[in-house]
Amino acid sequence: YQRRVHGGAIAPYVVAALLLLWVSNEEIQWRILLGLGCIPSFIVFFIERHEGESEEYIHATEVAHEHGSSMNHEVWLCLRDWRYLKLLIGTGFGWFLYDVTYYGTALFSPTIVKSIFGNNDKIIDDAWQNIIVNSMGFPGTILAILAMSWIGSKKLQVYGFIFIAVCFVLLGAVYDPLEHYVVGRFCFYLLLFSSLNWGPNVSTFVAPSEVYPPAIRGTFNGISAAMAKVGALVGSYMYQPIDNKFGLSILMYVAGGIALIGAVLSHFSLPPRRLEDVLVVEHYINTSP
Repeated sequence: YQRRVHGGAIAPYVVAALLLLWVSNEEIQWRILLGLGCIPSFIVFFIERHEGESEEYIHATEVAHEHGSSMNHEVWLCLRDWRYLKLLIGTGFGWFLYDVTYYGTALFSPTIVKSIFGNNDKIIDDAWQNIIVNSMGFPGTILAILAMSWIGSKKLQVYGFIFIAVCFVLLGAVYDPLEHYVVGRFCFYLLLFSSLNWGPNVSTFVAPSEVYPPAIRGTFNGISAAMAKVGALVGSYMYQPIDNKFGLSILMYVAGGIALIGAVLSHFSLPPRRLEDVLVVEHYINTSP
């Protein structure tokens, strides 16, 4: 909810700003903010409870039973098959690397914004500054959706990683020279945040549903998502120590390097397809060594 629906990323800062105006007690402020954060999760939970299985999955289950097999057996066979493990490098490890950079930057964003504007601003200033930053996710995501049908998920992921790497390096290169130009620093950071919401922000969700057959799609999608959450955990703990020891510029270079690795892995592991090329994936899997 927070990452794909950018209102979810902006909402905490908007609510915090409103609470600062309407509620004077700080303890009540953060309790209300924390409690409201539970609502989207409960909504998704109750909606998903009533979702049924797809027709593709039901058909795949029937075919497996007809051949004396089961879905679990099909999954274990694919987990031992290099052709599917190669795909998992692109969908899982690519997602892992993306979430290292995305969640690391998103969770560290208030610190970055404070370093740009200084530490003397009030909480209300922090709120509107971070509202502006998170608003940059809208154009990034919209452009990614438009590009998806044009270039496909693989190219979107590869090009997206490269664009993210370039933006990280740019911010790292100009951060110290623009020490006295707050607007310049902030503009480069806004460009970086927009790039993080383009490319892999969409393709990491779409690719697993494209490249895996129905019999294993849910399992391999789940494995990919689990690897992504590990990446989010790594990113959330990685940024602060690097910044403390080496500074923000070096941190940006490290994150750019991670994004570049994601581009390389995605290029060599994901099948070259567009959304409408249904048979390309099967050919890619069957001809892989």
